[in-house]
Amino acid sequence: MRKYFIGIILLLLSACGGSGTDNSFLNTDSPQPLVIAAVPASAKPGATIQIQGVGFSPVVNENVILVGGTSSTAASFSLVASPAAASGASDQISFVLPSQVQVGQSKLTVLVAENPSNAITFTVETP
Repeated sequence: MRKYFIGIILLLLSACGGSGTDNSFLNTDSPQPLVIAAVPASAKPGATIQIQGVGFSPVVNENVILVGGTSSTAASFSLVASPAAASGASDQISFVLPSQVQVGQSKLTVLVAENPSNAITFTVETP
């Protein structure tokens, strides 16, 4: 009878849909960042670029910007009024476009606590 009872418990547990994997280490408190725009949308290496969006970290160095395969960390963070954001405000970070970035059209994304944003098109001009 005891084996039958244990079998039923195991069957019920397996039917609950759990994978048996503990994913509690994943950071689900941080929403995926959203990039709305980069200003300017094209620039030469060394230029300061402002990125408007939501979900960026107020801790500046937690925002990693990728242009193509080249990364840079944010130089500043601010909260600005924006009609594009649902709450009426959006985040703004700025960074200096690295000198080693490849010239041409690239995808620009922001990583916040390893959560990637959407990608937007950014053009790197010839120095």
